[in-house]
Amino acid sequence: HTGYLSYQEHDDKLIYDHTIVPQELGGRGVGSGLVKHALNYAREQGKKVVPQCSFVASYISKHPEYQDLV
Repeated sequence: HTGYLSYQEHDDKLIYDHTIVPQELGGRGVGSGLVKHALNYAREQGKKVVPQCSFVASYISKHPEYQDLV
């Protein structure tokens, strides 16, 4: 089973549009781990984030240390 976070890169922004985690992996923190990694990657690359995916937006709202990326 594979989970992933899809994105598009546009200029200095990473547009995170879908977080997909198979049911078999649900409830294990896989989605949160993917989002955390993606946000850390954006920070390391000096990019801003456009959270089109509701899961990414929710994660950012619960973790204020990432709100500067939006």
